[in-house]
Amino acid sequence: MPDELKGEERLAELQRGKDRLTKDIDDRRREPQFRVNLYESQLRRSLQNLLPNEPDIDLLPFRSGDLFIEDLERLTTTTLKALERSLDINEQEHQTLQAQIDSLGVELRDQENALAELETLFALDAAAGQELDVGLSKNEEERNKIEQFKHRKCPFGDVLIRNCAHVQDRQRILQIAKLQDAHAIEQAEVRRGEERRKIAEWKVDLRKEMERIKKEQQDALERRKALVVHASAQRDSARDLERTRNGLVIWMQKRDGSGGYEELDLLRRKLDATEIEIAKVENELAKLLRQHDENRERLAAIFSWAVRSVLSFSGYDGRVSLENRELAFSITHGPAMSGEAVESLAVLLADIACLVYNMVSGRSHLPGFLMHDSPREADLGIKIYRSFLRFAASLQALLGGLESCSFQYVLTTTTPPPKELQTKEYVKLQLNASRPEGLLFRRNIAQARLDDLSSGGDPL
Repeated sequence: MPDELKGEERLAELQRGKDRLTKDIDDRRREPQFRVNLYESQLRRSLQNLLPNEPDIDLLPFRSGDLFIEDLERLTTTTLKALERSLDINEQEHQTLQAQIDSLGVELRDQENALAELETLFALDAAAGQELDVGLSKNEEERNKIEQFKHRKCPFGDVLIRNCAHVQDRQRILQIAKLQDAHAIEQAEVRRGEERRKIAEWKVDLRKEMERIKKEQQDALERRKALVVHASAQRDSARDLERTRNGLVIWMQKRDGSGGYEELDLLRRKLDATEIEIAKVENELAKLLRQHDENRERLAAIFSWAVRSVLSFSGYDGRVSLENRELAFSITHGPAMSGEAVESLAVLLADIACLVYNMVSGRSHLPGFLMHDSPREADLGIKIYRSFLRFAASLQALLGGLESCSFQYVLTTTTPPPKELQTKEYVKLQLNASRPEGLLFRRNIAQARLDDLSSGGDPL
């Protein structure tokens, strides 16, 4: 069984033991005396947090039986009253801050309305300028028409339009209007410039005032938020303190004496030991998984190199992943590819990558022999098939030659290899399936097994 499976089973067994111990401890914790001790300890701790300057909280009894001697019960009551008074003060401060925030909100809206009115005035001033421009444009248009038709005859008199008395009077009026228009434009521009300057100054002042109000409002909001957080913490403290005191009173009433807690201590010691063992197994398992990741990354690098050596086209690569505790080899071109050719090639290169990995890894113990029996050229395509054969042949030189290579790779094929590989260095044996002497093991293994079975011999 793989070491990681053993580790996971051991971890699961320890976790079940921890769960049982936790349940047993919870059962023991339900005993009244344990609850009394628990609530009393919590009460002392809560009072120490709330009253850091109060001495001897650890030494005070819960009830002294003497009106003049301080005890935890009276100290708890006094602390709860102090928290209640503090909460009342916080509520008053909260209301004051809320009123300030509301007032600032009203003031801010007033400033925003004033700014909107200034924007409206600016728009009205622009509209007035546009109306003036329209009137000036009409006068200019009329002057242009008279100039355009001055050489024509007037339809009401047998004279040229330029000599028509009515037209001449109109020209004098338009000339005067032209002078008046120029003066009006000049005055309007001066007036509009002054108005724009004033409006711009008012807007700057308004925006400054709005920023001041917003900052003051934000400060008030932050103070209110801090006050709410503080009040919430005080309410939680008061609620926890009261709950702890009431719980202590209830369990003191139920208490039936001491004893039986040695078993609880024993259970706790067992739980501590189990948790230490769990942490140890988890560390060992994590270390083992890290080693697996390192080994897988090394194998993935070898497989990637093999894929890129065979498929030298741009973008092809190999990926090794762990799926359902099994290694999965795939060829990628961006995403993982599918198809009979790439799947067949992935199987062939995965086998070779494992052999190469076996050479460089001290933790791998694979047999140093691999045989691929007639991978079909039709499944790969002739170009990929030949590239694969060249890659397989190149391993001999890459791994240091026949004397240094620690594995033997045999490939049978019915397709002639590339010409440069058709030499004795690479072609070690010519096979022929038509006669027993031409077979790899000089006999038909399947037929021999059938013959043995038919003759009553032991199966292979």
